[in-house]
Amino acid sequence: MFSSSPYTCITCHVAFMNGELQRAHYKTDWHRYNLKRKVADLGPITANEFTEKVESIQQQQQRSEKNLDINNRTGLTCKDCGKAFTSENGLLNHIKSKKHVDTVAKNANLPTKNPNQYQKSPVNTSEEAPSNEENMEEDDDDDNWNDMDDGATMTNASAMEGETQVLGTPLRLEECLFCSLKSSNLEENLSHMAYTHSFFLPDFEYIKDLPSLMEYLDEKVGIFHVCLWCNKKSFHDVLSVQRHMTDKGHCKILFDENPNSAWEYVDFYDYSISHPDSNEKNLDEEIDENILDATGYELVLPSGKKVGHRTLVRYYRQSLTNRNNERSLELVNRLKDKYRALGWSGPGTTGEVFQRKVRDLKYMQQWKANQYMKLGVRNNMHQHHFRQQVNF
Repeated sequence: MFSSSPYTCITCHVAFMNGELQRAHYKTDWHRYNLKRKVADLGPITANEFTEKVESIQQQQQRSEKNLDINNRTGLTCKDCGKAFTSENGLLNHIKSKKHVDTVAKNANLPTKNPNQYQKSPVNTSEEAPSNEENMEEDDDDDNWNDMDDGATMTNASAMEGETQVLGTPLRLEECLFCSLKSSNLEENLSHMAYTHSFFLPDFEYIKDLPSLMEYLDEKVGIFHVCLWCNKKSFHDVLSVQRHMTDKGHCKILFDENPNSAWEYVDFYDYSISHPDSNEKNLDEEIDENILDATGYELVLPSGKKVGHRTLVRYYRQSLTNRNNERSLELVNRLKDKYRALGWSGPGTTGEVFQRKVRDLKYMQQWKANQYMKLGVRNNMHQHHFRQQVNF
């Protein structure tokens, strides 16, 4: 019941004589407890009821501490987890649990032990007991090492070793990034990911090295267990990151949403084919002052083709560097029709957003090349040369 006093607490339904008592009441545990009950759509309790609840909780804690002391005297405790039990069956059930096995493997950084080695032991033991226990642990270690089946997954191996295995193995080009399906080749794998998981590579028409891009994605998922969309969130194993991407709808690459996200994929794209014969000048781009080739052995045309000197015709006829790119382009052209059948439309080459992205990626490629050149020049300056120390 509220009185005529202006200092009241609506949550606890109490009134105060002055403002100091009201402010002190707001700092009490009773007021905080009633606030939590108000959030849960429950009515407030009085100060006496709150005091009774606190006393009952304290009595339960005292009883649990007494039971823990009694259990420590009887020896029914788990030293790894720090838990005590009232019966031997409770201890055995706890030892067989997955939580206990993971705790033992994490603390010892060793393969999990056999649960049968934990037995009831009294508090007062002789000096010969540790040697017997060590022999038992060695025997259990020998029995616990079993050969894994061929169908065992990496998740089972990581579960046996606990959390010691941080890095995994890279996925193959034929393995799906989001499930355990294994196709016969890369083309079927990309078709499966497009039909089943709605996974489309961004700016697919401008990929210059598709196998290398997929190998990079396989390493991110297989070795580092990183989500392709979160791009920073790492998981314990491949199965966990695959479940995360399928459940959250993250079966896509973080490419256009973040300006810095496309940085790691610059080397796999070539946007120069979108405007090979463009004569329009862009003020934002750097001016190439080195128009003439001083060597006289090679000339690069605006379309990207290279014309070499006739004395080096035997080398230019080999065309060893373009075979992989030609195969990659053939694969891209075959998959392009399948992507369009699913409703995928290529990026527009006339839009302002696309042109801005092309300029940004080109600038990043130039900046990266300049950084590599500066690094090479700096390392050449630190090259050690032979210098005769004594002149006779």
